[in-house]
Amino acid sequence: MLSEKQKENFWKKVQLTNSCWNWVGYKHRGYGQFGTQVGVKLAHRISYFLEHGFLPTDKLILHSCDNPSCVNPKHLWAGTYQDNMTDMSLKKRGKGPEKINQEIANKVRSSNLSCVKLSKQYGICATQVWRIKKGFHWQQ
Repeated sequence: MLSEKQKENFWKKVQLTNSCWNWVGYKHRGYGQFGTQVGVKLAHRISYFLEHGFLPTDKLILHSCDNPSCVNPKHLWAGTYQDNMTDMSLKKRGKGPEKINQEIANKVRSSNLSCVKLSKQYGICATQVWRIKKGFHWQQ
C-alpha cells in the first residue's frame, strides 16, 4: 500500500504524546488525511494498516480514545457502523444517534410517514431516517 518513503512521510505528520499520537497534517472534520498513490486516505486507517498488515473492507476503524486525529494503533480497532453507534451512545458523545434504539429503528423502518415527518417525530435528521429505512443504519 505504501512505499518506504510514503511511510516515512506519514510518520513525520504525527506528534507523539504519552497517550494519543496526534495527526498534525491536513485534517477534514478532525480526521487526518494522507495522500497515497491511490488517492487521499484517512490517516487512522493507514496507521491501522501499518500495524496489522491489512484493512478489513467491511469494517470501520474506530477510536477507543474518541480523538479523531489520533493515529496511535493501540487506540484503533475494527468495528461495524453499529459498534460505532453503540460506543458513541455508551460514551454519551455525538448529536442524535443515541436517541435511536432498535425498537425505534424498527418503527421508522415500518412507517409510511415521510422522512421529514419521522425526523421531527423522533428528533433526528431526515437523512438519518432515510438511512434507517434503506437499511444502512440500525440493520435488523
